[in-house]
Order: sequence, then structure tokens, then C-alpha cells
Amino acid sequence: MIKYTYDGILFDDMLFLEVSASNRLAIIPRLLIAILLLFCIIQVATAAPILVAASDSSATTRSSAHYLCNGVNDHLTIQAALNAVPATGGDVLLLAGTYNCGGPISPKKSTIMHGEGDKKTFIKFLRNDGYINLVNEYVTLKDFNVEGKNYNYPYKGVITVRVGNVRLQNIIGTADSSIEGVFYVHGGSLPGYNKNIQNIEFNNCKVLKAGTHGFVLNAGRSYPDIINARFIDCVANNCGLESRFNSWVTGFLFAEYNNLIDFVAINCSAEGNWESGFHVENPGVKQNGVFYPVKKTNVSYINCVSKNNAQKSKLSDEKTLFGAGFMVNGDMHLINCISENNRYGFLTYGGGFQIEKSQDTNSWMGIALPRPGDPAGTRISETRLINQVYPIHFSNGESKNVVIENVYISSGGESRSSPAITINSGIINPSNILVKDSIIEGYYYGVSNANPNSKVRISDVGVNKASTNFVNCQVLSASTPPLSSIPITPIPTTPVPTTPVPTTPVPTTPVPTTPVPTTPVPTTPVPIGTVDVRFTSNPTDANIYIDGTLRGRTPLTVSGITLGEHEIELRKSGYQTWVKEIDVTEAALRTTWSYNPQLVKA
Repeated sequence: MIKYTYDGILFDDMLFLEVSASNRLAIIPRLLIAILLLFCIIQVATAAPILVAASDSSATTRSSAHYLCNGVNDHLTIQAALNAVPATGGDVLLLAGTYNCGGPISPKKSTIMHGEGDKKTFIKFLRNDGYINLVNEYVTLKDFNVEGKNYNYPYKGVITVRVGNVRLQNIIGTADSSIEGVFYVHGGSLPGYNKNIQNIEFNNCKVLKAGTHGFVLNAGRSYPDIINARFIDCVANNCGLESRFNSWVTGFLFAEYNNLIDFVAINCSAEGNWESGFHVENPGVKQNGVFYPVKKTNVSYINCVSKNNAQKSKLSDEKTLFGAGFMVNGDMHLINCISENNRYGFLTYGGGFQIEKSQDTNSWMGIALPRPGDPAGTRISETRLINQVYPIHFSNGESKNVVIENVYISSGGESRSSPAITINSGIINPSNILVKDSIIEGYYYGVSNANPNSKVRISDVGVNKASTNFVNCQVLSASTPPLSSIPITPIPTTPVPTTPVPTTPVPTTPVPTTPVPTTPVPTTPVPIGTVDVRFTSNPTDANIYIDGTLRGRTPLTVSGITLGEHEIELRKSGYQTWVKEIDVTEAALRTTWSYNPQLVKA
């Protein structure tokens, strides 16, 4: 049994234990009860498993199997084995090999269907809309690799969950762009199942590359709630990178039209996805004239990482609408979550959430805060924002009970012409925003409020290297604590997984992002006749040559590139040289350019 602790709570692979009343996670008491209910779904197999062998299984393996596949329509043989499970429940083991399926597979109630590991048992659905269709409760799937291609009906997943009380564990999945998701939970889609989906778990499930969304949670209007779900050690990488189901492909889509209630994601990671890493729709979605509340109630992300998403704007001429590390709205609580090199680190809406002990680095905007008017209030605390154009940005709408506390904002060594905290003129009642016990470094303004009718409240905020510390603010306490007094807990650069999850190490060198046009802001002097160019690459650590002169390695911002034509080369051993001709004109001065090529192996 896997055991680990977080902030004084002991977890194991079955439930949460030892909850202290003073613990930070006491915010999710309903979830604890839910988890106890959830793992009533785990079956204990008392009889020997029914063995199924693939056409390419070893002769010894095939000789021991109860069912033998022929490599053509293996779903029929697997289904026959599943149908043989007694009504009291049982265990079907797919022995090492490749199973070529041309139709759906559907386990019976109280069945465990598993393989011998994601590197040994492979299930391939390559034609005739084959998929694993979970329409019976108390089913566990685990320990295999699954792939789906060439779908005619796209609105499902390679594994589709239509009922509650199921568990998926240790599964690697992928799909092409002909289907909506790899893993798909769809409430209200099963005739006769007249209730909300609840009590589901995804544990160590991974999508490492796909032409579609990695994980999708969705529901119809009749039964819109997905309740008591948890995701542990799950990975969604490179979704939509080479081909895509639609232009909005994300890693994790936890709330499409569904309400999300008593939900937790722990140690999950998303990297290199076309749009956002962790996506939830904003409340109040209308689709074909139908209103979907898309409410979030008691939702927590803990130790999650989201980086280098928004690939749409980095690899194409399309602009991202979201491009977020994390989308946040409603009753959500993010703890120890890390964003890096996204368009938005945390793209929020409406307020009502908490972001705590978290970090964004190298995104264009760190925390975006439109309409922060939820009466429950909004809190950002013990959080670091490093090297953004706009670290914290309030755009429009009513603000209510917003607290920014113990936050460290740094330009990352650059001298930024933008404010560290921006309050646009469209924000109503900025006096409901309190910034306290924080440090700001390297921005032209510390806090800039463009609404002349109401002042932002400031208490014990230190501002270094700014032209103007505060614009249209009410300074409640003029003391400026030194940086060492800001009690911000160090944040790990990668989550500590409970089971091994492959992740790319978080770079320590700042990774630049593609610039987005912004409203002109008063600037500090820039050398006449030059531009700055930011370079990153995949993979990183490529040599940067400008007009034949080595200027450093990616990721890096190269300053002082003069007017005229220049040849840019990125060179890395084992990869083709990437070449770009640029022409710096007068119109381009005082801007920052950015390039983020995908290097091709030689």
C-alpha cells in the first residue's frame, strides 16, 4: 500500500486519514467523507482470474490461457471472457501481448479487468469505433496500454465512463484526432442510469501524446453533477501538439458542461498541450440555447504542475483564447501548484477561489483576475510570480473581498515597463482589493490603479526598483518589510509523486513566452535602434547564433539587436539547424520578439 504525507495529513492509496482540525486541508471535509465512500468500489477477487492470451503472446502463455485471441477481432474474445465473470464479481487478466480490437468492450458489474503492465499488455482499437465502454458500476481497469484510432462517432473516449463507482489505475492511453478524448467521463449519457456520476478515481493514468484531449469530464443537463472524483499522479502531455480534435485541445478538461463537486487532483502534471494544461469552463455556459451552470464546489488541486502549454500560439499563427497553466473559478483551492511558460499562469474568472503556496514563472500574465466579485472572496497567498509582463492583472467587473497576501513578485532581473499589479479602469470598487505583507521588484510601477474613484488598500508592501511605488492607492501602513521577512514557503519545482510519473525537469533558466500586444504603458529608456529577442526551443540547450556569432543557449533573452537584417540559427547536436531571417525595422523598435521552435532530429 502506498503511503505519503502532505502538510500533516497521511494519505494512502485507499483513503485519507488523520485529519487535524487545524490542518490546511480542513477546507475539504466533504471530500474526506466522499473518499471513504469511493473505495467501496474496490473488489476483492476470491477466485483465480480468467486468463486471456493475445495472438502474439508466448506459446507458454497461450497454453495456460482460458481464452485465445486470433489478432483480428480480439474484442469478441475479451468480451466472452468478461461475460464469463460470475454475478458476484471476478477478475479477467489480459496476459502480455497486443490485442487488436474492432469493436467495443464492456466489463460486467463487479469486474476487475487488468493487464500485466502498461509495457506488456496493449489494447488497440483501430477500426469500427471500438472502445472500452464502462456502463456497469464497481468496475476496475488497470495495468495496460490502450490506443484508439479512426473513429466515425467522435463524442466519447477510448475509455468512456458512463456510470459511477469505478477506478482506473496504471493505464497509458493515446488516440488520434478522430475522437474527443482519451479518458472520458460522461454523465447523463447512459439510458436508464438516472442519477449523477459519483465516486470515480483515476490513479497514475497518463496521456503522453495524443491528437485530442487527455482527460475529459462532461455531463448532460438532466444529471449535470460529477461528484467525489479524484485524480492522483495523472499526466496529460502533448495533447493536440501534432494533430487535434478541435482547436481547443487541453490536457485536463475537468468541467465542460458538468458541475464539479467534491473533487481533488493531487500530483498531476500537464505539459506541452495545445491550449490549457488544466481547464475548467467558466460558470454560466450556453450551448445551443441551453444554459449550463458549470459550478465548482469544494474543488482542490494539490502539488500539480502545468508548464509550456499554449502551444497554439507558439507553433502556429493562431492566438490562444485560454492558454492557461490553470483555469480557476468558483469554489476552488490550489495548493503548491506550479505554472511555467504558459500564456496565463492562472486564468481566473469571477473570484471565490484561493491560490496558496503556488508559483508562476515566465508566463505572459501570472494571475489574470476578471470580475473578481464572488461574495465568498478571493485570496492569493504565499505565492511567487517571476518574470511576467503582467504578474497580477485585474481587468474589469466588480471586486469583492480580494486579498493578496505574502506574495513575492519579481521581474526576474529584467527592468519591466509594466506594473507588477495592474487594476484597470473597468474594475469597480478597487477599495475591496487589499495587498499586504508582500514584496515587488523590478517593475515600473508597484501597484497601479487606473480607477480614479476608488483606491486599492496597501499594507506593508515593499517595492524595489520602481519609478512609482503606488498609483491611486491608500497606504494603510507605510512600513516596508525586508524581503527576508516575507514568510513565503519554498515551493518544489516538481511534484513529489506517490508513484513514478515521468516529468521533464523544470528549467532553472527563465523560459520566455511569445509576446502578446498590450496597451501602451509608460516605459523606461530603451537603447535607441534595438530590440530584444527571446529564444526558447524544444529541446532546450540549443546554441543561439546571430549573424554567425554565438550569443548563448536556449532559453535566453538576447538584447540589443540592431536595425537591419539578421540571420538567426539555433544549433544542437543531433538536430537539424533551425534558421530564421529577421528584419528589424523602425516599427519594431522598443518591442520584444520571441521564437520557440520545435527542433527536428537530424
